[in-house]
Amino acid sequence: GASGVTVSAWIKPATIGVPSSPNPIDTIFNTVIKDGTTSAYTGVYFTIRATNVIGIAGRSQSGDGYQSLLSGSVLSTNNWQYITGVLDFANDKIYCYLNDSQVAYKEGVAFGSNTYNFKSSEVTKGNDVIGVDYNLYSSAQYFYDGVLDEVRLSRTVRNASWIATEFNNQFDPSGFYSVGDEESIPYPEEPLVTN
Repeated sequence: GASGVTVSAWIKPATIGVPSSPNPIDTIFNTVIKDGTTSAYTGVYFTIRATNVIGIAGRSQSGDGYQSLLSGSVLSTNNWQYITGVLDFANDKIYCYLNDSQVAYKEGVAFGSNTYNFKSSEVTKGNDVIGVDYNLYSSAQYFYDGVLDEVRLSRTVRNASWIATEFNNQFDPSGFYSVGDEESIPYPEEPLVTN
């Protein structure tokens, strides 16, 4: 199984949250991976909350407690932002990033297993869900209102350098690297041969 999961996306929310709702928790692609064979919702959840907060959470197995991390109020509407969440099952850590900066971190969370098994056989049965889902905490549906791009899911723990590189490469590709002038190499002089 995977020792960790990293999920990231470029988002441009038009609105965040449903202020009139009694429980305006999840408004982005909630339940990125869900093992639907259990009632405990084994999987990974990547959310935006009504207070402009990024949430990353999940369970490595159905017997786990639900482990989660929330950022501070860092998001804004009508602007492109790169958000990343990392669940490190092997080391019991959770990370949250906005653009190229870590905005939240938690260690000592108690994942019950150090791996998560992606059940490819269950996907064909419709038990695993990858994509947008509704709020798991109530019957109300809080779908994400905005634009998503470059949604990525990795079966590994991406570190801060990797995430910063991904952000810079996509945010400003022309500023991410430079190409210098072509170099010319002079031909060597022909050797002088004497008898």
